[in-house]
Amino acid sequence: MRYEEFKEELIREMRMYVLLHLDHPEKYKLEDAGKNYKNNREMDIICVRREQDQIGLCIYPEKEYEEYRKGRTVQEIVKDWPGWRQECPEKYVQAVRQVEQGWSRTKDMLMLRLIQMEQNQNFLQKVPWRKLDGTDLGIMYQMRIDTSGSIAVTNVLAKLWKVGEEELYQAAWQNLQEEDCIFSAGEVMQGTAGVLMRESAPSRAYDQSLCYMVYADRPFGTAAVLNLKVMEAAERFFGKRFFLFPLDTERMILIHEMDSLKIKGTQMYLAERKEEDLEYREKSLSNSMYVWEDGKLSLFRAHR
Repeated sequence: MRYEEFKEELIREMRMYVLLHLDHPEKYKLEDAGKNYKNNREMDIICVRREQDQIGLCIYPEKEYEEYRKGRTVQEIVKDWPGWRQECPEKYVQAVRQVEQGWSRTKDMLMLRLIQMEQNQNFLQKVPWRKLDGTDLGIMYQMRIDTSGSIAVTNVLAKLWKVGEEELYQAAWQNLQEEDCIFSAGEVMQGTAGVLMRESAPSRAYDQSLCYMVYADRPFGTAAVLNLKVMEAAERFFGKRFFLFPLDTERMILIHEMDSLKIKGTQMYLAERKEEDLEYREKSLSNSMYVWEDGKLSLFRAHR
């Protein structure tokens, strides 16, 4: 069964499940929300919600299709979906209420998020965004729920708040500068689950076995590199020019410009990562390498 056929069958089976197994099935809505942003890539979303609720629970057909290809039936996938036994978290319900109360109640919750432009072209038509000059990355906006959750700011939300992209950018930029992003040193190692980093105390003198990693346990993730405090700290350690690459959507590795072996190894790793399986690619922000110079980020173009 092709993916398109699988998705249609999945929707039919979910509608049948609502009719046969849920109390008051007439009060539920099942919506094909189309392409949305999840783990830094566009993904199809099907949403199930009660009529009185503003938000519901989502199932991701592309992920479930991988399970189907492994041998599970559509009926098994629908029956075992955890969403049937879950309530929408109260934190998201509260967030929707704040959204409805207007711009003044939500602007302090805004944050920047980096997004890969090429693989998210359709999604970027639905949200306010801007290009991060000199890179293949864009900047979009999200409303923070807590340290592990956020809601994307769509064109519909911006219209509701009566604000433009520039106003969103200024509010989110200021919020980011007030964050204390995590910034630590450690040794990069190749592990069974991809690149790992063993943290250690920063060396007073430059040690080529160490590099810095910018990461965050907050939803802005690698946008921490747009935090002026973080990059000023990096310049004090590395100097005015150094290299970066996204380990994933949450962490970005920084490398000294004199560490030619690590730079070359990173380029080889990024080339190999393009062939990684779907689950790992979902967590990847970009397969590009970047250089920080003169106070800005740009794509690194190796000399041939």
